[in-house]
Amino acid sequence: MGQADKAREKALEILRRTEDGVFAGVLLEQSRPEFNALDNAFILELVYGTLRNRALLDWVLNRLSERPVKKTDPWTRNILRLGVYQILFLDKVPAHAAVNTSTELAKRLGGKQGYVNGLLRNVQRSRDTFAYPDTGDPGERLSILTSHPEWLVRRWVKRFGEQRAETLLRANNGQA
Repeated sequence: MGQADKAREKALEILRRTEDGVFAGVLLEQSRPEFNALDNAFILELVYGTLRNRALLDWVLNRLSERPVKKTDPWTRNILRLGVYQILFLDKVPAHAAVNTSTELAKRLGGKQGYVNGLLRNVQRSRDTFAYPDTGDPGERLSILTSHPEWLVRRWVKRFGEQRAETLLRANNGQA
C-alpha cells in the first residue's frame, strides 16, 4: 500500500470515528507522528473537507444510489463520502484515483467494492452534468449546497436575503 493510500485509510478511520462522537481534531493530532507533513496535510484536507461538505456529499450519493446513505454500513458510507469529496472538490486528485483507492478500501474493509466502484464511477461520469438541488426553496437548497442546518439557513435568508446569506454560508464553510 502506497503512502497516499495509507493517508486515505487514516482519513477514513478518522471519519468513521467522528460518527461515534470523537472529535476529528483530537484524532488528527494523534495521527500526526505517523505521517510526514505532506501526508498530514492531505489527511487534514480529506477529513475536514468531507465533514464540511457532508450534507452535499450525502445528497449526491442519495440521488445516484437506490440505497439511502444513512442505511449503508458506517465504513462503506464514509468510503463513499471520501471518494465523492475527492471527485468533486480535489482537482489535484484524478477522479480515477479516487475511485480506485476507494474501491480498494472497500475491498479491505468490508467487501462492498462492487457497490463502491459502481456508485463512484457514476459520480465521476455525471459530475459535470449533475443537477444540483434547485427545489425552489432557498432554505433547503442552500442547506444542501453549503452543508449547514436548514434552520440556520432559513434564519440567515430571512435576515440577510438569499444572495447575502449564500455568500455568508459559503464563506463560513470555506477553508480557514
